[in-house]
Amino acid sequence: MKPLNEKIKEIRIAKGYTLRSFAKEIPISFVAYRNIEEGITHPPWDRILRISKIFDIEVTELIHAENNTLKMNYEEKLDLLNKKLLTELSIVNNKLDEIMKIITSN
Repeated sequence: MKPLNEKIKEIRIAKGYTLRSFAKEIPISFVAYRNIEEGITHPPWDRILRISKIFDIEVTELIHAENNTLKMNYEEKLDLLNKKLLTELSIVNNKLDEIMKIITSN
């Protein structure tokens, strides 16, 4: 699923709004709106509600995309941490094996 900012941009383009025209519709500054679409800032709830009203869609359509993306990011990070942990454990086990060989050879 797409992050919230990408979903908003996709719908804005599909509805025929330019960045400037949509920013005026909300109403917020062009720069503030551009920052939302670029993912620099996250819109507050009242702005998300306003955007969904302008698009004539349920707010859950926007939020659902964001929640799935956050969940995927969390799962990807967890998977990466697990891989790093397994690598570190393997290194520790190899070192322990070396130590045991030295101890048992004496």
